[in-house]
Amino acid sequence: FGENKIQTTVSLGVIANYFLQYRNIETLKYDDGHTTNSSVEINNYDVRPFTFSPFIAAGVLYHLTEKIDISLEPTFRYGITKLNREDDPISEHLWNVGVNAGIFLSL
Repeated sequence: FGENKIQTTVSLGVIANYFLQYRNIETLKYDDGHTTNSSVEINNYDVRPFTFSPFIAAGVLYHLTEKIDISLEPTFRYGITKLNREDDPISEHLWNVGVNAGIFLSL
């Protein structure tokens, strides 16, 4: 908001997540020098293929030139839909903390 060279930004919304695949690869290294590898894959029967996550972000927009703006925006999102099925005794939700950065060009 504002007409200054630096402006504040706020973003709110909902993101639809599509679950493609889960794979966990584990390598154990023992004191005697040998290692073991194991891999586990989960198919879509174990998790919901679609989940929804509301997000919120607040940051700054810097007017570099008349036609170029740069933005930096820390974000947080949390899955309101459980990742696992209803009959699972453990509740899992996707969540994410990150930073959005961008360059905007005005034509």
